Amino acid sequence: MLLRIVHALLGKHAHRAWIYVDDLLVLLARNAFVEQLALLICFLTAVHAPISWKKAQLGHEVTWCGWTFNFDFETVQLAAGKLEKLQTQLQDPSRNELHLRNESRAALTWLSRCFASSRIRSLKQYPLLHCMAAADARADGNLVGIGGWIGTATQFVWFAEQWDVSEVRRHWPQLIDAPQKYIACFEALAQLALAMVAKTRLQAKHWKFALPAACDNTSAEAGINKLFTTTPPLSDFLKLVATWSACNHVHMQITHVAGEYNTWADELSRNRLQRFSHRMHERTAMPLLMLAAPLGIAHLHPEDAPWHRSWHA
Repeated sequence: MLLRIVHALLGKHAHRAWIYVDDLLVLLARNAFVEQLALLICFLTAVHAPISWKKAQLGHEVTWCGWTFNFDFETVQLAAGKLEKLQTQLQDPSRNELHLRNESRAALTWLSRCFASSRIRSLKQYPLLHCMAAADARADGNLVGIGGWIGTATQFVWFAEQWDVSEVRRHWPQLIDAPQKYIACFEALAQLALAMVAKTRLQAKHWKFALPAACDNTSAEAGINKLFTTTPPLSDFLKLVATWSACNHVHMQITHVAGEYNTWADELSRNRLQRFSHRMHERTAMPLLMLAAPLGIAHLHPEDAPWHRSWHA
């Protein structure tokens, strides 16, 4: 409610505002900065909202909820000392400052490793890849399949893969029940494959981009857009997506499409290739190993060189 009132109060001028519990971050336009700031302080005082003047900050660089934002350079990074403190607490289980579930501890450990190699992150949005794309997955009996396609003004690529559930369990042994129970995991895997195809096949190997794609599974859609869930084993698959996306600078923007309209991707996931029989040269292989360990696979260039078979995945 407080945030909505702040937006309405400052609506006359361009601004941005975020709130986390009781910590407020407001981005104001330079040409109306004094007016907006005075209005905001007067409002908070009038409604008796407690203001911690000791924590209050003003300037182009502020620290909010443990993150340091620099709005001149449009970057964000963990506050100084925050990463070291987090790593120390995670590495010493005898310390009682943190009472975490194993899943939460694993997620924080992964996050600390990501920022250990690259602490400063850009706040700028990645340029949108102008394309149409969709992916889908199936899980029937002992078969798991994924399929997807991407089309631009000049190119079209697609993939279709089928595996026995025993192959899948070699990489994810926690999937002990019937495959259909984990359909959201396989849908996330299909979207990861789609992003990898865009990165490697659509002349997008050396630049950052946002990939818009359609998905007919709401759990996978929400999970990829947030890159977070507390529900295993989907959390394990989202960790794969998040790790690959961060390392390859690809932002996945998933929108929902009804299953009845996701026809092409559904056919590909079920290995029904009649519609694509005249476009076999545009097919891309997506081995399961490449998806299960997306950062641990060496890519050989040029692909048509006489590399020894043992060098290929």
